[in-house]
Amino acid sequence: MKAEGAGEEEEGPRPASDTKNEDELLYAIPSLDTRFRLKQVSAVGTSTGTTLWLSSQVLVCYLIETERKQRRRRGAAAAAAAVATATAAAGAANTRRPLAVDLGAGVGLTSLVLAALGFDVITTDIDPPYSSVLLPNIAANSPPPSRSGGATRCGGQIITLLVDWTVASDVDALLAEADARGGADLVVTADTLYSPSIVDSLLACLAQLKRRGTQRQQQLDVQQEEEDEEEQKQRRKLEVKAKAKAGRGNKGTAKDRRTMILVALERRDPSLIEMSLARARSSEHRLEPDRVPQRVLNKAVDDHLGSCHWSRDDWDDVEVWHM
Repeated sequence: MKAEGAGEEEEGPRPASDTKNEDELLYAIPSLDTRFRLKQVSAVGTSTGTTLWLSSQVLVCYLIETERKQRRRRGAAAAAAAVATATAAAGAANTRRPLAVDLGAGVGLTSLVLAALGFDVITTDIDPPYSSVLLPNIAANSPPPSRSGGATRCGGQIITLLVDWTVASDVDALLAEADARGGADLVVTADTLYSPSIVDSLLACLAQLKRRGTQRQQQLDVQQEEEDEEEQKQRRKLEVKAKAKAGRGNKGTAKDRRTMILVALERRDPSLIEMSLARARSSEHRLEPDRVPQRVLNKAVDDHLGSCHWSRDDWDDVEVWHM
């Protein structure tokens, strides 16, 4: 598998605006030692969700860079509490993976990258994208293959759901699936703010996922703190003081954890984007839009797509927002 399409891998991914007419993309991400084979349906008259979009490509870079930073922080914390016991090891084995929800996943690139980063992912879309590109691409790339042909070390599970966020029963099914898996830690969506008629439905879905996910995470954190306190008592009896001290430092996480929402967009229609952001801030949805600084996106794109292949002009309308 490594030799196939090697020339394309050397060039790296091209901007989606240059590949709309291609039926298949070989999409390499060197920083993850991973490549994906992505089917597209570019025939005139089909849904716009059946081809790759620039906002997804930029969002993927930001996700990889953010996860790398978080792993560096976790690594430093782990080094400070390196003394482990059999009880702690057993607990680590049962730790749930973080859960991501991808709304309007399209060809599935963002979902596949999240799985490669270690998330379990609920990936969603409507038809025709769901049946024509999302399902085939998830099936063809799960588990996410490395360039050497093996599975990634920490690949998560991908669950596919047909979800129209304007349909209440679909949203209820999505919320139930997320609740059953411990609540969403991360919700992502890319290039989904394209029509005024669906903005409020999308924002309502995002707000519900955030509220439910945050509540569920806090419940689990309280439960985990109680279990940690019991483990600490046992460790004290064994005089494993270093680990007990590190465990005490973890108190208070329950009130700090929140479900993160990331919205990637292209500012093709500035008035629509401004209206959408205003609606997100409204008392109805109570989201808190906060744009990722351009310098942060620039670095992420340069690091994970390569400035030699991408100029700023290729993606200068793309923005990523926390909500």
